[in-house]
Amino acid sequence: ARGKGISLFSGAAISADYIKAQAQAGRMGSVLYAVVVKTPQGLTFRPPEPVEIEALTTVEQALAEQRGAWERNSIIPTEDIPIGDKTGEPLVRGIRKWADMFSPRQLLCFGVLVEELKKLRLEIVKQEGEELGEAVGHLLACVIDKFTNYNSVLCSWHAPHAIMRSVFDRHDFSFKPTYAEMAPCGAGVGLDWGIDSVIDAYEQLCKLPRAPDAKPVAISAGSAASLLDLADGSITAVVVDPQYDDNVQYAELADFFYVWLKRTQGHRHPDWFFSSLCDATEEAVVNLSRYRSGSKSGKRDGSAAAARLQARAFYQAKMADIFAECRRVLRDDGVLTVMFTHKKQEAWEALFNSLIQAGFQITATWPVKTESEHSLHQAQKNAAQSTVLLVAR
Repeated sequence: ARGKGISLFSGAAISADYIKAQAQAGRMGSVLYAVVVKTPQGLTFRPPEPVEIEALTTVEQALAEQRGAWERNSIIPTEDIPIGDKTGEPLVRGIRKWADMFSPRQLLCFGVLVEELKKLRLEIVKQEGEELGEAVGHLLACVIDKFTNYNSVLCSWHAPHAIMRSVFDRHDFSFKPTYAEMAPCGAGVGLDWGIDSVIDAYEQLCKLPRAPDAKPVAISAGSAASLLDLADGSITAVVVDPQYDDNVQYAELADFFYVWLKRTQGHRHPDWFFSSLCDATEEAVVNLSRYRSGSKSGKRDGSAAAARLQARAFYQAKMADIFAECRRVLRDDGVLTVMFTHKKQEAWEALFNSLIQAGFQITATWPVKTESEHSLHQAQKNAAQSTVLLVAR
């Protein structure tokens, strides 16, 4: 509780500082203590059998044999986790590389999957042609990313619902004292479930309504503050769903997936994966870690207070630049729609100031309930259940 422990052998207290020091030294391991089994009568729980304990040791040896070659051939992540508002959570307990977010068994599994996908992609493209073959490879890459979200030391077991929780049930990298993982092989579970889930999502996207005279959509990646390919007054409507102040640190969280996608899809768009990690320097978000000096805590001391002011000033200026670019490309009768959600007054104030500074007037607002009341993210201080759509002209 609160970082402190109690010895199961003597009952003596274990200080939080001691536990933290052991974790940062890389000595916070894990022990398999329960196996969930699906039966016709429902789920049952049993202690691990000796052969399962032995298998974990075998896995560690297998990973040690493969790891050097996999790292040299860019099969598994070697990137360091940077200091950030949310990445501080794993860093403080000794998880310093993105690969450290996986147990040896999990990392061996993903190394095999990435290696096999690289081989399989060539066969698929040869058989199905470039366009269809790469599309199939793209979906399989999404399957691997989907599976990483449910096979990490940051996953947990949802006891009331008897299901797995993903890494991002709360949009952070919070420590899990007990973690759960999926068996990769089995009918209806693991990879089988991941493939079905990704294909179902793709099929649902294909069913979205489409106008008879619709034209292909052009997708580009770049800064919203510099829309160089769009002429002045050429756009009828701009719809943006910007970062909500300090609510979610998207770039920091996205790196969890980025390091794997770079290895499975980087060949298709090297320009999208040119950087080691997501480029977070120009992200329009309030991130204190980029401005805090001398204080590694989140306490509101002098340095944190100054960092907060700087971070919010950067966010407001960046949003103003983005809205100014929106104003440039919009027709005189064009409409800007902004989706925004936050519980803090200063977050709304920063957004309104950015809109006004860019030359917009808010002409309508529409609150829409978009979030599940059962979401763990709703328990966090900045989350709200409704998204407000602001209409500006």
